Amino acid sequence: MSEVRLEHVSRTYDRVTAVDDVSLTVAEGQFLTLLGPSGCGKTTTLRMIAGFLQPTAGTIYIKGEDVTRVSANRRDTGMVFQTYALFPHMSVAANVAFGLKMRGIRGEAAAVRVRDALRVVQLESMADRLPRQLSGGQQQRVALARAVVIRPQVLLMDEPLGSLDLKLRQELQIQIRSVQQELGITAIYVTHDQGEALSMSDRVAVMRNGRVEQLDQPDRLYSRPVNAFVANFVGRTNLLAVEVIEVFAAQSSCKVRSTDAPDLAFSVAIADADRAWRPGDRCLLGFRPENGVLGSTAENRIGARVRDVRYFGATRSVALTNALGGSLDIDVPSGNPIPARGESTEISWRPNGCFLLPREDS
Repeated sequence: MSEVRLEHVSRTYDRVTAVDDVSLTVAEGQFLTLLGPSGCGKTTTLRMIAGFLQPTAGTIYIKGEDVTRVSANRRDTGMVFQTYALFPHMSVAANVAFGLKMRGIRGEAAAVRVRDALRVVQLESMADRLPRQLSGGQQQRVALARAVVIRPQVLLMDEPLGSLDLKLRQELQIQIRSVQQELGITAIYVTHDQGEALSMSDRVAVMRNGRVEQLDQPDRLYSRPVNAFVANFVGRTNLLAVEVIEVFAAQSSCKVRSTDAPDLAFSVAIADADRAWRPGDRCLLGFRPENGVLGSTAENRIGARVRDVRYFGATRSVALTNALGGSLDIDVPSGNPIPARGESTEISWRPNGCFLLPREDS
């Protein structure tokens, strides 16, 4: 059974459409992330699910019930904000108990649930402290405990880690996912951080201009994006303009050639779920930096010149200008040799290490 379902939901402000005909479902116990750049409509979508905004059109269901016109305090959702929104004069325990108090749950019953919630976020020993006595990460865990203590049907999180440093964000990503899995709660999470979305989620909805461009499992989103926007937003991608010249049996693979240099041809292995390509289709060949190698070791190859090298510990990112004048990025293990800046080399990649995308101008 789907815990949350949106059917053709839109939200318009005057003449600006913030969310445009969004339909999606979130299964019970699933962790869904709404991912996209600022202004894409992800927070507006979350706030409509929470009941803080009403859609201009469409219907929102929670546990099969139409809640489109139901007020936020009657939707049985828990919300975690980026700004924590803790009461500064209340202790940690009192902050966590606030939602229970509003629901008429007090005394020992409330105390037990507060202790359980603080145990889940590993803050039992800090129950008597005030928010100002906590670090940013600890305050965010209090906010998480306050959201889950009421045992909501759906946990909603609006960029809850956006104000924290990288190491703390990574630690709390694990914490949030652990809490969600331990409680078996349905979660919808908003972020613009691609790594956060891929590492935490069961499914990810990539949004642009108020629409969902692709809703998929993280690994498929990364390895089989549906268009250039998704490919570029979810990680780094090398793209070459090509034209399909031959499609082999059962759409298992095809041969393409560069539209800038027709004598330059490449092979592509086509996944079952990909669209049906035909000779003459103009498209984009994409491959991730980690799937390319320096040197002509694979079937597909193109000449290039080293432009820059950046060190990232286990890997180095090599920026190159390809023979067609475009840019390419290749990730190389730090122990491997790399040509000096300005030197010529070749880039190669395997047919099953790339994908084809439609050209938006075609």
